[in-house]
Amino acid sequence: MRRHERSSLRRTVLGCASAIALLSVAWPAAAQSALDQSFSEGFSLLRFDPAPAGDRFFAVSDASASDAEEMFRAMLLGHYTLKPTLVRVDADTGERREIVSSQLYGHLDLSMVPASWLLLNVDVPVALVQSGEGPAAPDSPAFGDVRLTARARVVGSEHAPFSFAPAVDLWVPTGSEDNLTGDGSVRVQPKLVASGRAGAFIYAVNAGFLVREYLDTGSLEVGNSLTFGAGAGVLLLDDVLQVGGELHGGGFLASERDDNFASSTSPLEALFGVKLRASDMVFGGGIGPGLSDAPGSAPRVVLSIAYAPATPYQAPSAEPAPEQPPTEAAPTEPGEAPLAQPADADGDGVPDSSDNCPNEAGQQNAVPSLNGCPAPVETSKSDRDGDGIADESDACPDQSGASSADSSRNGCPEGPLDTDGDGIPDDKDTCPREAASQADGGAKNGCPGDGPAEATYAGFRPAPNGGATVFVQLTDAVKIEPSAGKAEVSYLMKGTKVGIRNNRNPLLAAEFGSAVSRAQLVPEKDGVRLVLNLKADVKTTHRLVRLGKGAVLEVSVPPLPAAPAGN
Repeated sequence: MRRHERSSLRRTVLGCASAIALLSVAWPAAAQSALDQSFSEGFSLLRFDPAPAGDRFFAVSDASASDAEEMFRAMLLGHYTLKPTLVRVDADTGERREIVSSQLYGHLDLSMVPASWLLLNVDVPVALVQSGEGPAAPDSPAFGDVRLTARARVVGSEHAPFSFAPAVDLWVPTGSEDNLTGDGSVRVQPKLVASGRAGAFIYAVNAGFLVREYLDTGSLEVGNSLTFGAGAGVLLLDDVLQVGGELHGGGFLASERDDNFASSTSPLEALFGVKLRASDMVFGGGIGPGLSDAPGSAPRVVLSIAYAPATPYQAPSAEPAPEQPPTEAAPTEPGEAPLAQPADADGDGVPDSSDNCPNEAGQQNAVPSLNGCPAPVETSKSDRDGDGIADESDACPDQSGASSADSSRNGCPEGPLDTDGDGIPDDKDTCPREAASQADGGAKNGCPGDGPAEATYAGFRPAPNGGATVFVQLTDAVKIEPSAGKAEVSYLMKGTKVGIRNNRNPLLAAEFGSAVSRAQLVPEKDGVRLVLNLKADVKTTHRLVRLGKGAVLEVSVPPLPAAPAGN
């Protein structure tokens, strides 16, 4: 081989070797760069948005706020992911890069309830700890996008079987795009919320539409989505313990890769948790899996502590149906079937079975011996308790009773004498003429305690016979002073205040068919007055029943008088 040919061959071989060497170095460098390149635009990777402070579930909102008088609720909530939330995979080599391998977020959440139907909320998220691989991994701590929420209840109440409210969430771009805690643009989510309670069972359902700027990073897509959530649980130990589960997520609608509703784009998580109430404080903890492959969705642990006042739950109560009186056929139009009506010989609206004067038209009376009889002759004299015995000769003028030959017992209820009606018999009552809550058997037994009593709950119970009971729950037994007017009766609960603002709202009962059209607690200088507006001038009776350390004022309202024949 000639010399110049050997030199040319040598140069060719060296050139090829150099090219191969350069390719072997450049290829891994290019692959490394593809996995570690920074995102062209930032976005929020956070997929867990807590329900407002005071709501029952961790991530699923209620439709109603608490009816308690306090306007503010506050919550600190933290959640930690148990698996990587953002991973890049090289399509050619299969190499993985965990951009975000773990996250610890904290939330400061504040709610205000300016009215029983309106809730306003602000949630401030902070990425306390974020770890990952490569230069694209985010730093911490970093603020997230602040969320503002407004919710207006249109149906229901705190403990109603069904409540419904429209709501809207608005995310303000306060987060860091570089640290994957902010979108850099506003997000908004209108939604519909339903929730309720039936005995110990509670539930909540949410459905919304998230309006979000579209972004395709190559690792994930974000944009407009349907959102949803559902929670169910039980309340145990007089509402001290809550146990339940919830599911929340979304369905992606904006994919340009035809990945709408796919597991890779639509987050879905479940959570199983418990909450423990101690007075106005609620402590919670939960854990649950990530159920999709969408970035940000992962198994998660949640812990929370909240200041969340609530009103006591009052289970609906039903009175047993009374025995039906004998019936007789009432006159009917030709061709009509006769209607069953109670026998009432004198036509006064009081059935003969309970009418002590069945042949004399009279009126309803709580005293059986006077029921259905004409009014006493001394109608012009004061009779505060409506038992037919004038106050001047009534030993218990504020308690319905029966006449007695014993003047010290005339007009008093049966059983041990209780002059002040506080549930403590006079022979054990140190203060027999002052209603009080102390019932410990000590030297102050039956005497007033410290501070005013509170009317904590007002309610209405219709009876199957057309009557009704209006009741007020009190923290103490108090003196009751009744008074009556035309189609109206009221009861002043001395030394009492209304503890819950919403209890001042009227109870509307006109649709129940009883004689009560409306009941309302009205604060006055000397206490709180229960005012009943009636559809007819019927005689009501009342009693004060001791219940634990408190008491219940019960007002019994008889049925409406029957319409005169021919009307």
